[in-house]
Amino acid sequence: MKALELPEAHRQRYQEFQQALEQLAIAAKAGEPDGAKLAKSSEDLQQFFQLKILSLPSEDLAPSALPSVRSYQTEMHKQLRLLATDMMFVRASRQTATLEERLSQVRARLQTLIGYCEKLIIHN
Repeated sequence: MKALELPEAHRQRYQEFQQALEQLAIAAKAGEPDGAKLAKSSEDLQQFFQLKILSLPSEDLAPSALPSVRSYQTEMHKQLRLLATDMMFVRASRQTATLEERLSQVRARLQTLIGYCEKLIIHN
């Protein structure tokens, strides 16, 4: 795969986003995670993505990197929307088995998002 050659400012934002995703993943693994706090963190992630990632100037990217970056951003946006839905189900879960199933889904979605960040960051 060809290197994406992201500018340093872009890489730093994706690293910050990845760290926030990792923190939420840790919180989702806690013994008895707080659904309300997880949902708030998920909302914060969506805001960060909207305000800090999608606002990165595309003019700073090499023309060859732009399609790949846009593709990753589209997938990340989709996963974040699905994560919000998952969080809604976590908050509504009353039975332990259902909660665990929903949290497993949340963790898997977070790992997907972390993987996207890693691919963007590492290919530099």
